[in-house]
Amino acid sequence: ASFIEARGLAGRTRETHTLFHPVRRPTCSQARSLPSDSPSPTTMRRREGNAVSLALLCVLALASTVSADCAALVLSNGTVNCSGVTTNATCVYIGCNNGFVLSAAGDSIRTCQSNGSFNGTAKTCSAVTCPALTLANGVVSGACGGNYNDVCTYASCNPGYYLSSNGTQTRTCNQSGVYDGTPLVCLPVTCSAITLGNGTVSGGCAGVYGSVCTYAACNAGFTLSAAGTASRTCVQAGVYNGTAKTCIPVTCTALTL
Repeated sequence: ASFIEARGLAGRTRETHTLFHPVRRPTCSQARSLPSDSPSPTTMRRREGNAVSLALLCVLALASTVSADCAALVLSNGTVNCSGVTTNATCVYIGCNNGFVLSAAGDSIRTCQSNGSFNGTAKTCSAVTCPALTLANGVVSGACGGNYNDVCTYASCNPGYYLSSNGTQTRTCNQSGVYDGTPLVCLPVTCSAITLGNGTVSGGCAGVYGSVCTYAACNAGFTLSAAGTASRTCVQAGVYNGTAKTCIPVTCTALTL
């Protein structure tokens, strides 16, 4: 409050009147523009008996209205499209470079908040990988570990097996995370079973790889031919080696008199 003394005329009894005038508090903008000889906001408020500094309140009020920019979003090995880095600006994860794939986790669209950070969680680009190629009962060659653009070839099968004709001999790990084409497989070698007309065979004559079949004997009235291989083996080519024997009828030399 302000005090003003009102004096009476000379010779009269002096009277003192106390007049109360309301104190106007300066705004933050006025406080910043006060001349150098003007009381500071702190002094003015102290006169009111208020211990809170007006200057501090102004700083806090100003700080609460300031928005911080967001750090620009980046996507390693990929592309992100941002409308800006100020409050309410949005960023969209577009995609990844060849050989990389965008994670399912994370938010596709993120918005810059007033606290200087983007909402949501980040997406990432991870390297494309394919399941490694192998060949049961055989071997593969080249780059078969499953890295992007690896080229793998079905080389050969173990003894007793052969590569199937259906499938792709050489395959490449592509962007979809699989080797292109279709697989080859190793099939077991088999031979046509050996039989002997009018006779019998013994051993492995059913056509299993590596089995050995023997022409055993002919029925009565027949005899084994001299030509042919007595014992034959089912080999990698899918046939019994050697040549076949046969049972030929027994004949006698005609008698003459």
